[in-house]
Amino acid sequence: MSTYGYERDTTPNLSKLAEQGILFENAYANATWSLPAHVSMFTGLYSFVHNVIKPYDSLLSESLPFLPELLQKNGYETYFYAPHDEAIFSDTRVYTRGISYWDPDYWKYREREVEYLSLAINQIKKNNTSNKKSFVFLHSNMCHSPYFTGDEPLLYTEKTFPWLPLKVKDVFDAPFTPEYYQYLLRRLPVGLADGDFRRNPEKIEALLYELKNAPDFQTAKRAYENAENNGYWGEVGMDDYKEKFEYWNKIDSNNSELVDYLEALYDQKLHKADTDVLGYLREQLQNETWKNNTIIIITSGHGEEFMEHGAIGHTTLYDFNAKIPLVFLVPRMQSIRATDNVQQVDITPTLLDLIGIPYKGQLNGVSLTKSMQGESLPNRVLIAGGDILFRPDLTTVREGNWKLFISERDDSLLPYALYNTADDPEEQRDVLKEQMGKAALMIQKLKTEKEKELQFEK
Repeated sequence: MSTYGYERDTTPNLSKLAEQGILFENAYANATWSLPAHVSMFTGLYSFVHNVIKPYDSLLSESLPFLPELLQKNGYETYFYAPHDEAIFSDTRVYTRGISYWDPDYWKYREREVEYLSLAINQIKKNNTSNKKSFVFLHSNMCHSPYFTGDEPLLYTEKTFPWLPLKVKDVFDAPFTPEYYQYLLRRLPVGLADGDFRRNPEKIEALLYELKNAPDFQTAKRAYENAENNGYWGEVGMDDYKEKFEYWNKIDSNNSELVDYLEALYDQKLHKADTDVLGYLREQLQNETWKNNTIIIITSGHGEEFMEHGAIGHTTLYDFNAKIPLVFLVPRMQSIRATDNVQQVDITPTLLDLIGIPYKGQLNGVSLTKSMQGESLPNRVLIAGGDILFRPDLTTVREGNWKLFISERDDSLLPYALYNTADDPEEQRDVLKEQMGKAALMIQKLKTEKEKELQFEK
């Protein structure tokens, strides 16, 4: 993001919004994939406390605080404009409390995110007019992989790879061929068994029944095309059905030109999100009444990596994935660039503090209101997990400029790597051997955090 010093001017609207508000220069995710990261955001708790880590298997305990519920109990109507009934936002296992309305049409607005944002903003305006307190959460997958740019001219690269799809329909809406028909008959039962399609098994079982019992190919094709949300298994197909998608299978991560190309596509997606969504938001903030009565928080679940540490996407805990944007626009609060280390679990206590809802229980996060006013926060550690593919045993502890990777094995906490992010922001030089004493102190601080008995208030 150019707002944070990136050389490409990817986020001019975010920069303008940040000039009006509070920008946190050093904000970090508590996990580097969406499920645990968002739950930490909405509970103020580390993932080892809320324990919502695995898709479809995780259940948020009723005993834990949940931001929408806390708001609803204090007179707010709460609205979610986000995908639901899926791995990231399970409305049957995690997001079960305190949500007044969940818009069902998220995927209908794929590639039309600005229209979706307008629905959310219009809801706020409507409630504002009738003097109702409201909280709206808007989620966007605009910048998520795969990096589709559609028919737009490429902004940041002249090099092209024509065989890599750039349009959503070329991946998710590919034609129903006899080969794909046979693939579904093989793949769907496996997916139902191992959990790939656990988000909506009844509908997929019904489709599978129709496919298996179709008397001919054309009947099966009609059943597939008439099925609700038949793209449920599209991303699974991207991984292993070469005849249909060949997306990730086409990406040679050792080809530096291809990696640079993917990064350019990602930057273009950032620019489009900034132009369409944040540009529209800036226009709406010309409405002084709404502007003076609304707190806006702009952030992200995680970052993205392009082979800086051996991966494409957001699977590792390095700062390419862990560092996130965080901007607050708060009426009557002066703009500032805050330099404290902050994290996702701070968002819930900060919002509650800003709107005057006292929370007497204990959270891992803290209110950032003092930092917003130029005061330094007390020294503390920041903790992250969620390296779900490469090293699920790893946790990171950050204290000041120090960031320690810790391996948790057989109830033991072992130092894995240590970086001084002030001298080495790209985490290329492991200084663990020279700083074993520092690592031991940070391990002890992780133990202390894990042993805390937090008292929650519902």
